[in-house]
Amino acid sequence: MGVRAQILASGIVAILIFSPLAWAAPVYKTTDSRGHEVYSNSPGEKTTKPHSLPEIMKGSFRAPASAKVSKGCTDHGGLDCASGPDVDGSIQCKDGVRTSGLLFRYVCPMAKLEVVEVVQVPGSSTASLIIRNVRSVVATKLVVKIRGKSSAALHLKGPPTLEEGAIGVYEVYIPKGVLPGGSQEVSRNQLWITCANCG
Repeated sequence: MGVRAQILASGIVAILIFSPLAWAAPVYKTTDSRGHEVYSNSPGEKTTKPHSLPEIMKGSFRAPASAKVSKGCTDHGGLDCASGPDVDGSIQCKDGVRTSGLLFRYVCPMAKLEVVEVVQVPGSSTASLIIRNVRSVVATKLVVKIRGKSSAALHLKGPPTLEEGAIGVYEVYIPKGVLPGGSQEVSRNQLWITCANCG
């Protein structure tokens, strides 16, 4: 779900929760056969009685002066989405500061890569991959693996980043034994391509 869709869904939920009509419906209370109190917005059984809920209390809260509020990366050159998430899942700032307090997955858009084509000379153990970044964020630290294998990433030779919407050509070495039947000839659907900031 995209950021806009999440904001829209949150707004709709908030309207429904805080709408006077949502709270205007009567509430009924009954006790089930096991002695548990059951609340409902419909009368249901004959033993159900109207019930009034307590009024919601309002108040204010002041954070203590000692509470430290994160400013994100405002004073540190902005967000560095291209470097991927920090070890704790937060965003790093462009000047290298790692205390933004903002979660990468909620703030930075994710890159998405796809293998467009594989070019390989028959009998060769290396293949050229044409990879496209289909999102509008730079992809970093590209990794390629064989689908269905839990093996380590294959050595990928090419640019360390792939610009938004760009196509790049990479070379990959296919070791013996990673493909079925001992073959070193790979097809596009056998490869899984990802990156440090891919979603």
